Amino acid sequence: MAGLPGFSRVDGLLLREGPGDAVPMAVFEDAIPSVAERRRIVERGYGLHVLGVPAAHRDLTFLRDFLGLTALSVTGVDYDTRPVSEITTLEHLSLEVLGAPETDLRPLTSLTSFAGAWETNKSVFEIATLERASFHDVEASALNEIPAHLLELDLASAPRIRSLQGTRDGDPALRRLSINRARLFDATSLTTFPRLSVLAISDVARLVGTAALADLPLRELGLLNCHHIADMAELARLTKVRVTVTGRLAASIAEIRTGCEPPWEYLA
Repeated sequence: MAGLPGFSRVDGLLLREGPGDAVPMAVFEDAIPSVAERRRIVERGYGLHVLGVPAAHRDLTFLRDFLGLTALSVTGVDYDTRPVSEITTLEHLSLEVLGAPETDLRPLTSLTSFAGAWETNKSVFEIATLERASFHDVEASALNEIPAHLLELDLASAPRIRSLQGTRDGDPALRRLSINRARLFDATSLTTFPRLSVLAISDVARLVGTAALADLPLRELGLLNCHHIADMAELARLTKVRVTVTGRLAASIAEIRTGCEPPWEYLA
């Protein structure tokens, strides 16, 4: 990996510096850091990405040595992710772990970004410092209200999500939203987010409430591989929005909206 773009080896550590990394990440695959490496990672302000943890360490108790760590990514299957909640210095966390137990993340009071499964990590919404969240496998019954403090939300693989609501307590700050693979989504619900400026709706079987999009302060809209859009003509009202359309509806939408500024992009 050290020869790949974004990777380097520094003082015996394999480091990754990618566009999505808040800090340089020390990467360990099919291994865990030694005691000396753990100390070095924390002292130098690196993050940690572990994947393919050996079976003897799937309880992840070795993570208790990482107090002071600010960025952690864990990828794998059947790990006990609960020790993560003891690293109270974390600001950025990704838990892409299948078969993990429900983990109470509320002790992570400095966390600003999170990525992982919704069902086992839903407590992250109770962290007041959280600004960005990315979830997959989201159930409609579980995601009732979006916290007022959240700025960015990505919902991947959310087939049962039909609507989203801002919290009744506070002024919703959500500015960016991505919704993927919903069977039916009602855009009318998004009017509860008065600051929403960037919206991506992708691989949605049916989008309704299209007229409500004109009531949002949108700057960018992505309609990506949507199968059906009700009231498609309402899109013509988005006169000041940069729109990208992909998939089989691109040609139909292009006929509805012409001569707009900024120009729209169509990719069939």
